[in-house]
Amino acid sequence: MSTDTTGIHHVTAICGDPQRNVDFYAGILGLRLVKKTVNFDDPETYHLYYGDGAGNPGTIMTFFPWADAPLGLQGTGQLTTTTFSVPEDSLSYWTQRLIDSGIRFEKPESRFDETILSFADPNGMRLEITASPDETRQPWPSATVPAGHALRGFHHVTAICGDPQRNVDFYAGILGLRLVKKTVNFDDPETYHLYYGDGAGSPGTIMTFFPWSDAPLGLQGTGQLTTTTFSVPADSLSYWTQRLIESGVRFEKPESRFDETILSFADPDGMRLEITASPDETREPWPSATVPAEHALRGFHHVTLSERAPEHTAKLMTEHLGFRPVKEADGRSRFEAGAGGPGNFVDVRDGSNTSRGRMGVATVHHLAFRATDDDHQLEIREAVDALGYDVTPVLDRNYFHSIYFREPGGVLFEIATDTPGFAADEDPAELGENLKLPPQYESHRERIESVLPPLRVPGAGE
Repeated sequence: MSTDTTGIHHVTAICGDPQRNVDFYAGILGLRLVKKTVNFDDPETYHLYYGDGAGNPGTIMTFFPWADAPLGLQGTGQLTTTTFSVPEDSLSYWTQRLIDSGIRFEKPESRFDETILSFADPNGMRLEITASPDETRQPWPSATVPAGHALRGFHHVTAICGDPQRNVDFYAGILGLRLVKKTVNFDDPETYHLYYGDGAGSPGTIMTFFPWSDAPLGLQGTGQLTTTTFSVPADSLSYWTQRLIESGVRFEKPESRFDETILSFADPDGMRLEITASPDETREPWPSATVPAEHALRGFHHVTLSERAPEHTAKLMTEHLGFRPVKEADGRSRFEAGAGGPGNFVDVRDGSNTSRGRMGVATVHHLAFRATDDDHQLEIREAVDALGYDVTPVLDRNYFHSIYFREPGGVLFEIATDTPGFAADEDPAELGENLKLPPQYESHRERIESVLPPLRVPGAGE
């Protein structure tokens, strides 16, 4: 029998106040409290065990909370530092999380070709986080720290419009987006649900609409996504300025925001849109029939949420959905998810002096973020549900699976899976050409087609 050990099982330390210990290790660090028992030699004292979801060996940090014990002195003959491991791209998240949590830390250093972030717990015990390229263990979907940073950026934005043909003329014609799916509202099958995006309908490019011609005009204000911003290459803004002029679309004087130039305008119903010229835009264009590929909209750059209490929305996004704050100016805070860059930014604007928004034509119905697959989505659902939000069951939308909940300011958030995608019921070369119905409405096709107005897509078949 070998006498070799197989690695660390657990580390046990002494702390002071037990609640403060729980707040730090389960709250700020996002570990799971996997066992709450007592010290076998002092049964009137807790023994608290933290770890991953299952309390696996190598993840377990345990504490004896002796509130009346004197402060120890760290030195020789002791384990002086405990170092946790995160994936290689997660250190920036943890740097910002410590800042947001008021935890002081030392300047990151390199050790054995790995970057180390050093700090202390509330009692002063030395801790570190290292970004390891070799970290392959599965994360626990903590309620306070997202597994794998949880969200991966945008999936889609869904809004309400008036006349559907006018909507197609603008988004497919003037803006040059591809109509990737022509289906119906699952809750109102005599109304279209129109999806626009790049050639494949990739997550992060998809703008969708419910055309309710008889609905009243909405009021844009707090508790809403008030502006959707598309991204183009850095040298394409002059093209879009001229295109809007030639198309009779009024726009505001270009402005600078976070070192990027913004062109602001509205769609035919009055919904606020922007185009920003981004030097970081690398996504491939779709060769639209109406816009040259080199100037095509590449997808979303960011969206703007208007909030009466922006700090509550920011707390949800940073502490529970994996967003990281990146910039702040003029009452606007920018957060990023996943890998960052265009398609992963959310701006939260202080709307404390703004009227409450009202749903209707020219307003956004909901904002959808990406989950990579069903398992990832269920992890997010479990974490959000644990926070007390009213989260829907998983709903099958044919092209993705969805859950919904309202963030503290009232914006409806959706978490949508990347799969199965828009080619699930249509050849990729023919996306958007035919009316696609979900199975429950297929038997009513004749009735539905008789009610829906025919649509002509600019440039199609030309």
